[in-house]
Amino acid sequence: QASSKKKLKVLHIINTLGIGGAETVLYRLLTSSDRSAFDMQVIALVHDVPLGERLRKAGIRVHCLRMSKKSWSPATTAGLIRLLRSEKPDLVQTWLQHSDLLGGIAAKLAGVRFVLWNIRHSTLDPVLDEREAQAADPAEELLKLTVIDPTCGSGHFLLGAARRIATRVARHRAGGIPSASDFR
Repeated sequence: QASSKKKLKVLHIINTLGIGGAETVLYRLLTSSDRSAFDMQVIALVHDVPLGERLRKAGIRVHCLRMSKKSWSPATTAGLIRLLRSEKPDLVQTWLQHSDLLGGIAAKLAGVRFVLWNIRHSTLDPVLDEREAQAADPAEELLKLTVIDPTCGSGHFLLGAARRIATRVARHRAGGIPSASDFR
């Protein structure tokens, strides 16, 4: 019996599809995703070599915009917005800072309701590490931190920071691996 559920259409936006940490994680995610539940596609902003060809061979649709690494162009940004409007994704997931910024803005201008940023490295972690190491009560010390949103308003950055801090606070309060109730 065929399922009548609509596939969730997810477009991933990434700077390049070269061999790197985020690129490799994205490749693994795409090639191991449930194709009966997800229609996954990738937009590479600059180039799609070498992982783009591997993804195409695996049946993943790859778009490459060939944007310049050296200069930003309103025309290529408009092209990204047009592509997003024509594909009508349910969700856009961005990877790495340039794609987070450009892809996030383009997705919102294209009318995409759900946009997720993937912040893989953070300058927040060293601050959290230092506060935990110096505090008599690390959980309370972490809760005193003020985090400023450099993206000025989408909320995604602050939610990511809040999750990072909450995970550490829950770990301290649980004395190890936190359970779901430790997060409440």
